[in-house]
Parts: sequence; C-alpha cells; structure tokens
Amino acid sequence: MNEKEINEFLEMVKPMLAALPKEEIMENINNIPGMSDEERALFIEAILALKEEEEGKE
Repeated sequence: MNEKEINEFLEMVKPMLAALPKEEIMENINNIPGMSDEERALFIEAILALKEEEEGKE
C-alpha cells in the first residue's frame, strides 16, 4: 500500500472505530495472537488515538 491508499483506508475505518466502545476495541486487540505486551500497548494506543480524533470531529 502506498501513502494515498493508507490514508483512504484510514478515512474508511475511523468512523467505524468511533462507533465501537473503547472496551471492545481493547478486548479485540488483546485477543490478537502473537503480539508482545509492548506491541499490544502501542497498537491500542494508536487505535484509540484514531478513535478520539474521529470522535472530536463529531
């Protein structure tokens, strides 16, 4: 994926994230196999930041 495709993808995903409860997002990420605790924490932080950004638009 190039940068343009990634940005287009994020614009599609952000509204979906805004609709999900924070707890559900965290639970789903915590159930991803093969991730270290550090990777999980960073991924959760990044996803929740996108969620908050989208919620701020509303």
